[in-house]
Amino acid sequence: MPFDVEANPGKDYSGKGHDVYNISSDIFWNSTGGHDGKGVYEFDTTSNQVLSLSNPITLSSTDEWSISMWVKKKADDPHGYVIGEVGTAVNYIYMGQSGVYFYGAVAQTLFSYDPDISWHHYTFSSYGGYMTLYVDGEPIATKNVDTSFYIDSIGDTDSGINNANSIIDEIILWNTTLTRSQARLLYENKTNIISSALTDYNETWYAEVTPNNGTQDGNSGLATPAGDGLGAPPVDGPVSNGEMEDGSRLGGGAPGAGAPASR
Repeated sequence: MPFDVEANPGKDYSGKGHDVYNISSDIFWNSTGGHDGKGVYEFDTTSNQVLSLSNPITLSSTDEWSISMWVKKKADDPHGYVIGEVGTAVNYIYMGQSGVYFYGAVAQTLFSYDPDISWHHYTFSSYGGYMTLYVDGEPIATKNVDTSFYIDSIGDTDSGINNANSIIDEIILWNTTLTRSQARLLYENKTNIISSALTDYNETWYAEVTPNNGTQDGNSGLATPAGDGLGAPPVDGPVSNGEMEDGSRLGGGAPGAGAPASR
């Protein structure tokens, strides 16, 4: 979810139906906000500020998945819930004063990174009972943790205790384990490039492209290796017949949640 398009800021561009269907009345959509100045939802310390998904996402500990997002805390305070399951004591990602927390369906783990009040890019990369946190493309730590996770909301999933009080932008759920090189590319806003670490020889990659002018979407189209005028992006590495995987917006996910692209 890029949160950029005025006509439908909560649209899920994966086509998997994880659009925002309910927006708390006191959440502010800033048309010139965000890490790129193209639009974003802003959350404060008001209780129960959430964006509810029309189709929740369930991820298991055996799925390969990743979540990437831009987050800017508004203050150095204990408020910092960003995504997860609303109204429960589990299933959340939390940017606290003393670190970044991932609490899956089973257990919590703490990454020793202190979020400040600047924009930072976070990538949570999950694989087989392990999770790595990358901040601004750099690895913070890898933890042994049950990575089962359930997502039905963005924002104050804690229902008023610690709130969100953050600006959250460009949430992408991937159906693969992102590498350090890909996390770095995302931080550098090189979303038109896929790292060669995620590709193999003789693969063919496609990108479904939906143009928008900040107000409304244009017609979607499939960029093919042969080229159809849509400008399929390049691959960062020696991949035969390769084209870029265009990560879908929130809703990409692991099996059962849809894939971020076709190949």
